[in-house]
Amino acid sequence: MGGIARSAHLPAFRQGPGVRDRVEIVAVVDTADVQPVEGVPLLRRLDDLERLGPLDFIDVCTPTASHLELVLWGLERDLHVICEKPVALNRAEAAQVAAAARAHSRIVMPCHQYRHNPGWLKVREWLGAGLIGRWHLAEFAVYRQFADPGGGGGARPDDRPWRGTSGASRGGVLLDHGTHLLYQVLDVAGMPSTVHAWTGRLLHRQYDVEDTASLVLAYPDRLAVMFLTWAARHRENRIRFIGEAGTVEWVGGELRLEGSGRIERLDFTRELDKASYWRGARARLRGVAPSRPGAHTRARMSRRARLLLFAGGSALFAYLISRIGLAALIADAAETGWMFLPILLLYGLVYACNAGAWRLILAGEPRQPSFGRLYAVTVSGFALNFVTPMVNVGGEPFKIAAVAPWVSTRRAAGSVVIHNVLRGLSFLLSWLTALLLGFVMLPHHAVILVALSAATLTVGVFTAVLFSGHRRGALEKLLDGLHHVPLCGRLARALEPRRELLAQMDEQMAEFYHRHPGRFARALALEYLSRCIYMAEYYLIALSIGLPIGYLDAYLIGGLVSLIQNVLFVVPFEVGTKEGSLYLLFQLLGLDPHLGVYTAIVTRLRDLVWIGLGLLLVWSAGRSTAVESVP
Repeated sequence: MGGIARSAHLPAFRQGPGVRDRVEIVAVVDTADVQPVEGVPLLRRLDDLERLGPLDFIDVCTPTASHLELVLWGLERDLHVICEKPVALNRAEAAQVAAAARAHSRIVMPCHQYRHNPGWLKVREWLGAGLIGRWHLAEFAVYRQFADPGGGGGARPDDRPWRGTSGASRGGVLLDHGTHLLYQVLDVAGMPSTVHAWTGRLLHRQYDVEDTASLVLAYPDRLAVMFLTWAARHRENRIRFIGEAGTVEWVGGELRLEGSGRIERLDFTRELDKASYWRGARARLRGVAPSRPGAHTRARMSRRARLLLFAGGSALFAYLISRIGLAALIADAAETGWMFLPILLLYGLVYACNAGAWRLILAGEPRQPSFGRLYAVTVSGFALNFVTPMVNVGGEPFKIAAVAPWVSTRRAAGSVVIHNVLRGLSFLLSWLTALLLGFVMLPHHAVILVALSAATLTVGVFTAVLFSGHRRGALEKLLDGLHHVPLCGRLARALEPRRELLAQMDEQMAEFYHRHPGRFARALALEYLSRCIYMAEYYLIALSIGLPIGYLDAYLIGGLVSLIQNVLFVVPFEVGTKEGSLYLLFQLLGLDPHLGVYTAIVTRLRDLVWIGLGLLLVWSAGRSTAVESVP
């Protein structure tokens, strides 16, 4: 039980909201002569753990030289592993850990606490929002007087702590502090083109590892410089990002933004104190600690969950068929004839655009599901959403769980949120298109023009708000707002333990927009294309029954029907809303309104076929072949 275990890990387990009620510490294993933890057995041999019964995970807080052995020990016993950095020192060791994690379907989480530090999250938020423009120079500096002795105590300059010995630490200041700086740089800049490094021993001759290091990470159009030393006269941390329109600087405890016509100063001194490290550990543990009692978390959707989703969806599917009537469905299909096949296949292209947009969002991930897997998950997710009355609560959790084995739960959730935002934007843009067509193609009665004007203004405002929210991230602000909305306080309190996750998803959304504008534009274009293809369905239905309308008429009909249905989203299964809106629109366009009802029935028949296919795919789409990796 060294210093980091007592000052960070133990308090996180015992004091962290959202963690303390889910975790029970059953034992501490330490071969050294250490002070026991009150109420927790102290074991001297690792194998003694196996006599304590089923375990969920182990937490490795030992010197670096033992990390690999202990991580593999845990994985071989089907345990998840939390491990102090660094988990591995080279590619071969990392591959060994990854192979063991895959083989046992377990998670290995490194202790990268600065990734969860509120100050660093704020830096990333500012960079992602483009408040200093595009940054081109990053500077990181860490100054210490000597290597941390561990155990929570101080040190003298002539001491030789374990971090100063290659046998225990396997490296010096570059490995000890540099690990943190490297994942911070990679988070905001990705992999560099070239790396230049210098290491040496400037002061502490009793160490057999470097006490000073300098790194230059070069990119095609930006540079990141790092300087780390145990040979300074005082302790200090510095981070600076220089951009086209300003600077972000974190010196000591003060975080300062100068850019975009604003100056902002925030005090994060407390977050840099070692006594606060446990809060960063708590943020990590929330995502990996299983719910008690003793539930083994798995990176794939459970068999029971897939069965429940399949059974519940199938029951609702059967209800829809019985409500409409099998004979009526067969008669409608016969009336449509062979045209029903292209109508059905057309919606397959809609799903292809949706899956393509989602794949563009995930394109920056080291591992990602295949397009076929994303297509199956997309179809299943929409099917589950449709058969969930009132609100879409089935499809989105399913999609997150189905993709998490490739990109981690946090990034899977972020990708689903980003995709939904893009889909929302595409819906709004399609409604704006239909409303503009309405000004041209619908009768110019005062009531109709007023309704179209009000709808256009409302949809335009929502489009601007959603677009702004995607650029800056709005989930955490939404949580703040829920606390002030009547009847939503309980929901806000339930979501509060997930605030840090929401902040990270906000950051992921803003980062996608600012760092990958090309992918953002292509993904939005694919989603809008999916709406344009969807509108062609109405043209094909009209063609099958000899209605004299063109594609723009079909777009007007489809867009306004979609708008009305979304306004009346509280009606389960859209019962009556589609039929009524199509009846009215056909009448306004001078068409037989009864054919509008027929058109609604054909689209419902298409819905049922794709829902049935989606429910069949739930089983296979929810099964994973990859192991979740937590960045």
